[in-house]
Order: sequence, then structure tokens, then C-alpha cells
Amino acid sequence: MGKGCLVSEHWIQTFTDKAFDFLEIKSSVICIQDIAHALAYQCRYNGHCRQFYSVAEHSVRASVLLENKNYTTDIVAAALLHDAHEAYLGDVVAPLKTLAAINEGFQNLADAIDAAIGEHFLIPPHLFKHFGVVWADHTLLATELRDLFGDLARNFSVPGVTALDTKIVPVSPDQAEALFLERFKAVFSSRSHELLVRWGLGEKVSGK
Repeated sequence: MGKGCLVSEHWIQTFTDKAFDFLEIKSSVICIQDIAHALAYQCRYNGHCRQFYSVAEHSVRASVLLENKNYTTDIVAAALLHDAHEAYLGDVVAPLKTLAAINEGFQNLADAIDAAIGEHFLIPPHLFKHFGVVWADHTLLATELRDLFGDLARNFSVPGVTALDTKIVPVSPDQAEALFLERFKAVFSSRSHELLVRWGLGEKVSGK
């Protein structure tokens, strides 16, 4: 990163002014505030839904869905962060990911970022693809297609899942960001206070 260089071939500046280098992915650069902000301002489905619906809100809903099914805290946390790599990579639509020319490189980067996120937040990265997380993701997909799209998408079924009874009414990006951070604090409340301080979500205790 040369001095004064704002644009590079391999790194981006994050919301909290960190340099995220795609050629040297480090867990120390992962930041929950960056993730919450970026996901809150990313619209699912490349913006083709009828209303703005953020990746952050989708992630919060997935986490709550699994908590209500009595999944373990680690899996509930993994559901909240299962799309966290998109804070750095962007939300690439699923059909594009399946193209051979794109899939391998994208998936390698996504896996590397997931590994860094898992290391930073003490979550085994394989849990991001746990069957419970996939079920929640697909259940929300079915519900989102019903509530946020026109007839073409509503006539598409997602195998193995049923849409939720409750209709999705999307919130604003600012609300989604706040909800994501609140949800993170709630899910990780059992972790040590020192870790919450490290992640910027707790007040440092005097003398420590």
C-alpha cells in the first residue's frame, strides 16, 4: 500500500478506516462494526427486490430463527455471521457463483475470509455451513421470494423448506445496522467481558 494511494488492486478501506488486504487476509483486521455497517447497506438480490432488504437484516433473522429452534449458541452465532464475508466481498448473486470461471476464485476468497472471521470471533468456520444455518438461510430465501418479489419469484419453490408464516417487512439500513450489533451483543453475551472490549462492544474496566 503506497503512501497516499486510495485505490489499490488488492485492498479496500473499511468503514472504520482499516485496510483490508485480499492478498493478506488477517483476523486482526476483522471488525464487527465494519461487518454490521457494510451488511446493513448491502441489498440482497443485487437490489432487485421490491423494497430495500439488507444482508444484515437477513442475517439477524437467520440467527433468531435458529435460537427459537433451540440451536446451540455457536450455531446461532454462525447464523448471524454466515454472510459476514460479504462485508468485504460484496453480495454476489447465487447464479453467478455457480459459473465455473468465477466460483473457484470467489469461494477461495470467501473461505479465507470466513476463516479469519471465525478466528476473530472464536467460531469454528465449518459452522457457517452447518445444516441448521443452511436450513435457516433457505427458509428465509423462500419467505423473501414470497414477500419481496413479483409473481415470477413467488412461483419458485425452494426444495426442502417452507416459507415462514410471518411476512417480512424490511427495516432501513440504519435500523438494520443497529439490530445487527444488538443481536451480536445478545448472542455473544456469554463470552468474557475482555472479549467484548476487544471487539469494541464493552466498556474497559478501570485497572484492567
